Amino acid sequence: MRIWGNRGLLEVLANEKGFYFFKFSDDEACSNVLEAGPWLFARRMVILKKWHPRLILSKDSYSKIPVWVKLFNIPHEYWNEEGLSHIASAVGKPLYADSLTESDKRISFARLLS
Repeated sequence: MRIWGNRGLLEVLANEKGFYFFKFSDDEACSNVLEAGPWLFARRMVILKKWHPRLILSKDSYSKIPVWVKLFNIPHEYWNEEGLSHIASAVGKPLYADSLTESDKRISFARLLS
């Protein structure tokens, strides 16, 4: 998991049922990885869930999976919640924008989970 080394990954553990557990340096590092997903490893989608003491481990099946969509060359008048949601709705239901898009700290593209 070299890809997460610079994101605060400290340790990777696995159990006998094929579940993996990732230990991060702090909650912010963990949240950053969760927010940046879903992830692909060896061309397979990896769905991450934040662990908590009552988490029931199960291999879920999914018919729909949200993906991050990057939108380039957005006209300034559409660079707002309504405009970006309208554009992103072409590929699915927009769920939310990443923090850099919401705060206008990156204007080269918008990134929305859809």
